Amino acid sequence: FRHPAGVIRSGIRRDWYRNHSGDPDRIEPDPSDPAHVHWKEWDAFSKMCWYWRAVNEFALRFKNTTESRRVLSLSFEELFDSDAAALTSLSGFLGVSPPAKERIRELLAVRFNEQVDGAFPDFDAWSEDQVETLHRIAGSTMEKLGYAHERFSAGAGWRVG
Repeated sequence: FRHPAGVIRSGIRRDWYRNHSGDPDRIEPDPSDPAHVHWKEWDAFSKMCWYWRAVNEFALRFKNTTESRRVLSLSFEELFDSDAAALTSLSGFLGVSPPAKERIRELLAVRFNEQVDGAFPDFDAWSEDQVETLHRIAGSTMEKLGYAHERFSAGAGWRVG
């Protein structure tokens, strides 16, 4: 899982839910979801908040139906942390020897899917309305995944709490 700010920022910069050619294939709330009644009036930002919540709620529900010994939860932030502890955990979970830390750092330095186009501010520059919208739509899921309800700087690294 990844902090919602990173997913939302990436989706907005890629024009998701704003007449993007892939939008017809993107998930939307079904009629049983309370977001369904607001969907047509929501802007792309609100839709991306919902998208993050929906994807992560699906993963959490699936995780709860699976034996705990068959589940490993890692945050995006942990996975790309320079100390590579999460990759060591992942290797142990998979029953394989972890690669050398130097090799891990080398691989993590390559950003295969880095978003370079589009403009949308980092989380620490979001308006209070945007932060409130995120928490209103996805706050309970953020709590389940351990993300604090505070502003934090992407430049300083994501803080989870």
